[in-house]
Amino acid sequence: MIDENLCRAELSPIDRAKSTARRKAVYELLNPEAKAGTAGAIGSNAAQGIVAGATVPAIVQVWAVESGQRGRTTIQLIVNRTPVVAEISLYPGGDAYLRAGGLYCGLGQVAKGAYQVTIAITTPAIALVSDGKTPDLTPFGGTIGNTVGPALRRAH
Repeated sequence: MIDENLCRAELSPIDRAKSTARRKAVYELLNPEAKAGTAGAIGSNAAQGIVAGATVPAIVQVWAVESGQRGRTTIQLIVNRTPVVAEISLYPGGDAYLRAGGLYCGLGQVAKGAYQVTIAITTPAIALVSDGKTPDLTPFGGTIGNTVGPALRRAH
């Protein structure tokens, strides 16, 4: 009935909008995975870290989805809106952990699978490790673990 109403040319803009909204609600009820915000997982936490002896604020945001590609987990690290070329490793399955920028961080229980993960850190100051390009993530390690772990669990 909803689709039939949408096909009629004589619907007013208000009636068309109501019918479209109702059609969307019915579709999302029948297909919950299509509902906005359920395809992936998002995590965000505020943090403080000690960088060069000063306490600096930071925001850690994580977006994670299960990619479905067997064994192919991809991770992108963004620091202050700039993609960072750094060696990052994520080991899901059981007690998961993350290694990046001098950080070894436990994530808790995460189901084995392939994930696409984006980690964004916004902070006014961040130290660099010895190669001069890789950010030192250790001051924000607890917050990174508390954000990445739950995002991966929700994505699975």
